[in-house]
Amino acid sequence: MQVGVVGDDAEANQLRELLAQHRIQAVLVTCADRPTTRKTRILADESPRLPQQLARIDHLSRAPLDSTAEAAVIDALAAVIPGADALICSDYQIGLLTPDVIAAVRRLCAEHRVLFAVDAQGNAAYYHGADLFRCNNHEAEAALATTLRSEADFRRGVAELRRQLSARIVMVDTRPEWNRA
Repeated sequence: MQVGVVGDDAEANQLRELLAQHRIQAVLVTCADRPTTRKTRILADESPRLPQQLARIDHLSRAPLDSTAEAAVIDALAAVIPGADALICSDYQIGLLTPDVIAAVRRLCAEHRVLFAVDAQGNAAYYHGADLFRCNNHEAEAALATTLRSEADFRRGVAELRRQLSARIVMVDTRPEWNRA
């Protein structure tokens, strides 16, 4: 089950049709004052090679949800979390995961013993208490306000992130060239 926010536009209608066509359950809260997020990739395709992405054009809003939409998202989460095994927050900083929504997720997951997993692009401190926190090396460095230059730095950094976030597991999935064998 997915919970998200869409605009009152053609892209939202297309998304609903695609979800229904593929039998994917979703609760989509409509916000008339924001667009449905759309990412258009410009590709160069020269066979037999794979297409290469040249550019991406994003049409989205990064504004936080208004209180009405925020309450609707929290209500949707309260309805779906009790029946879930895990909840994944993919935070791409487009305004859906406000501090109040995250607090509700944390509380509901704890109350219903649901795994609380996070894929955050920034805002690491928002996700205090996550069971699983995933970031890449740049996001880890930003959260720690330090540079990670060696394997020892990464080990200390992951331990510190785990301590700061009170997370059960911290995963840093992109590593610098020096660490690749």
